[in-house]
Amino acid sequence: MMEKINVIKKIFFLGIVISILVACSQNASGTTVLLPTITTASEGTILSSKLTSTPTPNHILGVTSTLAPTLDSAYQTWHATAIAVQSTENALSDYVFNSKATQIAEFSVECEDLNSYASGISPDGKWFASSCGYKRDQTLIVQNKEGTKWVLDFKKFLNPEDLYNGEPPMGGLYPKFWSPDGEYLYFTSGIGYDGGGDDCFPSSRGHYGLFRINLKTGSWTTLIPPTDSFPGYGIEFSLTGRRYAATIDGVMMTDLNNGDVATINVSGIVEGLSWSPDGVHLAYSVASCGEQSVQSSSVYVRDALTNQTQMLFVATDGTLLKPEAWIDNSTLRIEGGKRVDLDMLYTVYLYDITQNSLLFTNTATPSP
Repeated sequence: MMEKINVIKKIFFLGIVISILVACSQNASGTTVLLPTITTASEGTILSSKLTSTPTPNHILGVTSTLAPTLDSAYQTWHATAIAVQSTENALSDYVFNSKATQIAEFSVECEDLNSYASGISPDGKWFASSCGYKRDQTLIVQNKEGTKWVLDFKKFLNPEDLYNGEPPMGGLYPKFWSPDGEYLYFTSGIGYDGGGDDCFPSSRGHYGLFRINLKTGSWTTLIPPTDSFPGYGIEFSLTGRRYAATIDGVMMTDLNNGDVATINVSGIVEGLSWSPDGVHLAYSVASCGEQSVQSSSVYVRDALTNQTQMLFVATDGTLLKPEAWIDNSTLRIEGGKRVDLDMLYTVYLYDITQNSLLFTNTATPSP
């Protein structure tokens, strides 16, 4: 379900961004079934590396500072690039969805309540993971085309106090990330929630634990124990599969190669996590919120090699900033949302972390 929500949100925001950029353009121009024996491995030692200083922002966005696109050729180049990237992402999203349905048909899927959004196929196409069941009988089924099948029961991945008369709440287990070497599937647990939140509600969260299953043996390991804290954790893997980040005690970065863990202290609510394509830089935002509105919001980038953090810029005008995507290893696209009466004012920023400069920004004005 979480994956479905994230996909829908992603596609929704892509549409918003394209509208923004287009507006700017107009202004400027068979089957053996093997059931696994479930075993749990021990937890590793967590090492911490904390910041010793507060980064200084390179830019401050506020009432007295308005950034706008210019007719400069460099801006126009980045503008055209951003439009091309958005168009490619839209086409890729449609292609991935259709391709996934074709690949699922190659497996003998025994799941009456299969939701293609809450499922995943390994990069080599050999394994399929599906979150199955409804209400109180959720399972995660991980299978290959040769008939090997691992069945994981949702309630075994919850704290005892989360069970009601021995039964789990609404929720399930969901595939999160396949290791590039084809050995593991990382998956998360999620508990259903029906409701809303204020402007600072951390919508990127929803993971209540992180686990890893060995595809050859079916044994699984707990990486992040189940939590009772609402609304759970935000967890994001780098595309290279070497590292993942989680919103635990601020932001926790884990290196899966050597087991090193670095903890980044934050003051506020972490709103988003986004890794650069090379898996070296982690972008995240931190918001400070009052009872009714956003007081300030800042965007940071952490270098996983040097453990140095830089603050890109801060908004003090009620804008909620979130890292949205990386165009390449140095260029970050950031979403800004500001409530104006009953409407949302959306802004797109492109930032070059190597030059410490804002390349482009443009705002969509709400319709009357």
